[in-house]
Amino acid sequence: MKRNILIFLVVLCLSLILALPTGSLVNKYIFIGGSSVFTSGVSNFIEGFPLIYLFLLAFLFILYGRTVKFISIILFLLPIVLLYLYANADSSVWFWSVIFFVVGIILAFILQKLFKRNLVSSIQ
Repeated sequence: MKRNILIFLVVLCLSLILALPTGSLVNKYIFIGGSSVFTSGVSNFIEGFPLIYLFLLAFLFILYGRTVKFISIILFLLPIVLLYLYANADSSVWFWSVIFFVVGIILAFILQKLFKRNLVSSIQ
């Protein structure tokens, strides 16, 4: 369980660092018809953080998680789901969040198959 908490802290730190560039890319290419043409750094951060968090959560937990990794994924997924429910997010936000989450899972499984072993055993 300590390893899963450490992975969560890494996901959180990386999400905080990568939220601004992800948000600007999301504003530029995905949500083109946004409310404002000129978006600030705060709105880029707010739009990018949940998406990169979901991607990294799935990606890193599938690659490096231990025995209860799927329970940990669900546990650490709940704050974003509750945030979206509280904010009454529309269907496009839910759609892209699921896409980012699924892409993280798929990339993690592809990397595991390419290396033909679990990456956790290579770290120990």
